[in-house]
Amino acid sequence: MLAEGDAAFGGIMQAEIDLAKVRRVDSAGLALLLEWSLAARESGRALRYLNIPPAIAALAGISDVSELLEPVVAGGG
Repeated sequence: MLAEGDAAFGGIMQAEIDLAKVRRVDSAGLALLLEWSLAARESGRALRYLNIPPAIAALAGISDVSELLEPVVAGGG
């Protein structure tokens, strides 16, 4: 999924990912979202997750990585 995400984002400078239909999540799913966030930061793209399910927010909170799910501003660090 990581490679698919990289290919899908390609040259897109702004992306919103709606997680409203996500029903089950585990640490691997959270890791994927974090990798996408880090890739966006490194390439100067804007990325925002919409409708983050409580389970993902809880996993991020106990893992102390919640800030990585916050919107990434294009060109920001």
